[in-house]
Amino acid sequence: MQFICAPVQGALSDRLGRRPVILLSNFGLALNYLLMALAPNLSVLLIGRLISGASAASMSVGGAYIADVMPPGRRSIGFGRINVAIGIGLVLGPAMGGVLGAHNPRLPFWVAAGLSLLPWHANRGQSEFRAADRSAGAGIRLTNRQRL
Repeated sequence: MQFICAPVQGALSDRLGRRPVILLSNFGLALNYLLMALAPNLSVLLIGRLISGASAASMSVGGAYIADVMPPGRRSIGFGRINVAIGIGLVLGPAMGGVLGAHNPRLPFWVAAGLSLLPWHANRGQSEFRAADRSAGAGIRLTNRQRL
């Protein structure tokens, strides 16, 4: 699903902005985890995994966001932070899942859904970047450039 959905999310992020696509992707991951927590059978788990695959295709959008908002001399720092976050998640995620799963097999999915919804809460009330210039060959220039 990521192979199919990554170009779609990239095109959507060029049209709608990076942040809405990333937030929608996080919402899709939360929906997947909620389906997994409530799944009564294997077919519901499969539907959740399809949603997760489509939602997890946002890595290219995250990379484009870093490239848009970071000054050229600091982009490597932004990409490094993304990779550090991925590494921490690969180590702590299964450990947390094991600890939480010892109490209740469905608890890791509830916690993952809650963590996936944190960006929605953190971005509540913030204005979106606007596409200021769509001149030929220039791509999209964002009007609000901020440091991460």
